[in-house]
Amino acid sequence: MNPPDWHASAKRLRAEGMLIGEIARRLRRPRSSVAWALDVGDTKLKHRERVRLQRRAPAERIVREPVRRQPAPTEAPSEPVIETSPKPTLPHISIPDLDAREPMSVLRFAPRTRFKTPSAGAERIRQIHQRMIREGRIPEPGLPEQLHH
Repeated sequence: MNPPDWHASAKRLRAEGMLIGEIARRLRRPRSSVAWALDVGDTKLKHRERVRLQRRAPAERIVREPVRRQPAPTEAPSEPVIETSPKPTLPHISIPDLDAREPMSVLRFAPRTRFKTPSAGAERIRQIHQRMIREGRIPEPGLPEQLHH
């Protein structure tokens, strides 16, 4: 199999002292392809040696264990099997008893919320915007939509 035409060009440019990256850019080829064609660092020889060792290795090197199946039970158990360990259950929750004298509105559940404090610049822009609405220089947001419906 004959090498492509660009291999000869790459070898000529390399002999002139050009770097692999520059050769790859000039020939518009991947850097790895140029390095393979120029055999930088004996990459082809090392690759061929790895392939030769892999092919020479005996197939018996891969040991596979035979699948051992459990023998099927010949007769069914006479009594049902009872598990000795309890099945997992939900965790226990202790809820305090409600006093009949206290109304239900005493118990409140609300998640805590955190509000990020606005920056000083955003707050200043908001105040300017509100002032311009009060002065009538800009319409109130949502007002045109309310008039049309």
